[in-house]
Amino acid sequence: MLFSLHSKALIVGGCELKPSASCNDANLSGTDLSYLDLTDASFKRADFTNSFLAFVNLTDVSLLNADLTDADLSNATLIGTNFKRADLTNANLSNADISNAFFKFTDFSGADLT
Repeated sequence: MLFSLHSKALIVGGCELKPSASCNDANLSGTDLSYLDLTDASFKRADFTNSFLAFVNLTDVSLLNADLTDADLSNATLIGTNFKRADLTNANLSNADISNAFFKFTDFSGADLT
């Protein structure tokens, strides 16, 4: 799914994607969320498989138990993001800022962390 960054509100699967959003259990698989500001949002147990999240701002976001398998998080801002129990299998985190991010029990199998 592709969405315009010029729209007033980006709503995917009933979830309005904006700072401080609460999108727990959301299905965002295959979506292009690049360049969005999702600061302080909650995406617990959300499905981001095969999603494009390049240059997204996920500062202080909760991705507890989220599935980010094959997601592209290149150049993303992930400062203080909670990835506890998240699945980042084959995810691309190249050039991402992971300062103070939390990764307890996170699966990085095959992930690009360069």
